[in-house]
Amino acid sequence: METETATSNETLYRDNEKFQRYKHGETNYGFFGGYSIGSESNRSERITFGFSSEEVENSPIPESDLTRPVPASRAIAFPWVGFSRIDHQFIKATRIDLIERTEDINLGTVYDIRIGVSNEVFGAAKNRLILEGGLSTGDRVFSHDTLLLSTLTLSSRFGNAQAENTLLRSRLRFFTPV
Repeated sequence: METETATSNETLYRDNEKFQRYKHGETNYGFFGGYSIGSESNRSERITFGFSSEEVENSPIPESDLTRPVPASRAIAFPWVGFSRIDHQFIKATRIDLIERTEDINLGTVYDIRIGVSNEVFGAAKNRLILEGGLSTGDRVFSHDTLLLSTLTLSSRFGNAQAENTLLRSRLRFFTPV
């Protein structure tokens, strides 16, 4: 089971000027499990099942002189099913994420996809189809000690025949000895 809670004061800008300030609170929790559906010497695949919940509460900051409406609060809660495939190409490396510690880094391709249905029955504010996925891989470039690690993730919610809160993220990390 995983749980995360965060609060912050947020500021929105429009044309380089403060547009709105508000208090943002977020609570996430979930649990999951999985079952291996196959493993070869260099690959493993699994089906996962779980439940996730995200509650976002936005409220005005009383001392703010900006009186525009704050972003809407939202709640999603959904059971989901997922599939992941991991191609194992592990190497030992140092100075990647930990200083002077040997780390196992996977240069193999990792695919991960989850689909779920957020419903008012589970405590959601609206019914939505939830889609999340990711792809990561790595490679040695230029020399044996130089690594390029990349990650691409996509998450979106679908309701009323259109996508909402779609987020596409990419991360590219380059490591070379100094």
